[in-house]
Amino acid sequence: TRGGDRRGKQCEEDGAGAHRDPRAERLGQRAVALEVRPRRGGNCDDAEKIVLDELAARGRAATRLALRDFRIEHCRGCLNCQRGKPCAIRDDFAAAWRLVKRAGAVVWVIPVYWCSPPGLVKDFLDRTVVDFNKGGVMRGKPAHLISVAQSAGFGPQEKILDAWVRWLGGPPLKTRMRLIAFHKGDLLRNASAVRKLKALARKLAWLRHSRRT
Repeated sequence: TRGGDRRGKQCEEDGAGAHRDPRAERLGQRAVALEVRPRRGGNCDDAEKIVLDELAARGRAATRLALRDFRIEHCRGCLNCQRGKPCAIRDDFAAAWRLVKRAGAVVWVIPVYWCSPPGLVKDFLDRTVVDFNKGGVMRGKPAHLISVAQSAGFGPQEKILDAWVRWLGGPPLKTRMRLIAFHKGDLLRNASAVRKLKALARKLAWLRHSRRT
């Protein structure tokens, strides 16, 4: 939708120039960082920025996709997609999902809510059922998960995201990073967490992904 394209452009322009790709038409070699933040300027923002900045420093472009900036409604269970018909919902989901499908790799940055992803992530995952019968849209696309929590609940969240990737034909999660942070700034004060995030970015910078259209 036009609204989704506009929000996608806005969320990409929040970062440094090296992260921008307003039209998102050349993502074959790019990673897409899907960030779900409960608050702007929080620990998920910080984690994502560390990864993107490190990638940019190594000459690798990445696209930032903040789900919060897209209007994504709950799946209604109408089963249109199972009958080969278009989704009945007219919102920004298609624009966000298109960015993910065109990427070479996906990096989730998600807080843990009650041992699971926030509701916005669940809504997004539910809506991807539109491509469930299309031959594995995540096949060959590495997925990395960065979970941020106050203390615990990582395991169930990892199982949910790993199951989603596998059901769509992708490989198991490549990364399951667990970061402890609660108050704003906690992550940046954790030198070990910062090192882990930069190491992941360095690994992503060396990856070579096939172009997906």
